[in-house]
Amino acid sequence: MAMDKSKRDRSGGFTLVELLVVIAIIGILVSLLVPAISRIRDKAKEAKTAAQFSSLEAGIEAYRSDAVAGGALPPSRSDYANDRQMIANPLADQPTPDMKVAGAHLLCMAMVGADRLGTPGFKDFNRDGIWSNDTHNGAGGAYEIDQSTGEVLRARYGGAGYVSDQMREQIRTLQELLDKNVIVLDQSGLTAAIQTVETAELPLFVDAWDRPILYYRANPGAKRMVTDPTGPPGIYNQIDNGIVTGSDAAGVYSSSGIDFGAGKVDPSSGTSPLHKIVKVTGAIPELIPTFTDGVNDILTLQPYDNSFARFILDPTLKARNTPVRRDSYLLISAGSDAIYGTKDDLTNWTREE
Repeated sequence: MAMDKSKRDRSGGFTLVELLVVIAIIGILVSLLVPAISRIRDKAKEAKTAAQFSSLEAGIEAYRSDAVAGGALPPSRSDYANDRQMIANPLADQPTPDMKVAGAHLLCMAMVGADRLGTPGFKDFNRDGIWSNDTHNGAGGAYEIDQSTGEVLRARYGGAGYVSDQMREQIRTLQELLDKNVIVLDQSGLTAAIQTVETAELPLFVDAWDRPILYYRANPGAKRMVTDPTGPPGIYNQIDNGIVTGSDAAGVYSSSGIDFGAGKVDPSSGTSPLHKIVKVTGAIPELIPTFTDGVNDILTLQPYDNSFARFILDPTLKARNTPVRRDSYLLISAGSDAIYGTKDDLTNWTREE
């Protein structure tokens, strides 16, 4: 008996409709699976970055307790009066403070040294009242090296460093991040923050996404919450990492920051800050907060949108404006979205949205 033709055709494989259905199902499964895998990877990186923070905090406390290294928290800004971002280049022999650094750089210099051979601390070797012109590698400098033997001439502290070997493996330079395409070039070419070879070659710690871990040291004696570059000092200063985050402050401090892949620069101007924790665009927060309907104005008013003040505000204290960890320091990772100042940032304090 002859086999029915339709049955013969069906036994030969799937029909076009069936193939399309299978492809559609696979597409749906992939669309569901890819975000889940991405979230798992981000969770793993968050855990790794949290471990990095723990290592850094242990190192910072070891540094602070080490009297020969200075017996204080590492600085996050220069003490050079003309520009709080400038120090003498540790990679050169000139004592003039002419090299821009971020708090992230100074943290790495405190933990392992600018040349990664141990830290000499931040000391006023020439006794002129500041250390920022003593960080060079020439005669009398903190990183002085015997040119004939290569021997380190200044005492170094912390042995191989104050942090774990795993944390030391997470040291990069901005130039390395540029070479790895972690830093994105905009229309103007190399971002202004690393146009100088010296700044680009100075080491800093990076998180699990290969982006700088920001470090800010508190100024506990200050009356204001954050510093206005043209006014009184605050407990924390946004400019300490302005090279990385950018700032809308005036003059020499103005910068759009470094693009780590978020691509948030305003194409019309090319100068809008790439990150969210910029200087307050309105009045700097005073000691006593202003409340509207029982809510602190810093949390609601437009001048404080995307501001450093809002990001670090301690909302648990109702009587005055004060930052979190006002007596110590802040560590900040940009998280998975590559933007500093957003909800997915990792910090060394518990953030309340």
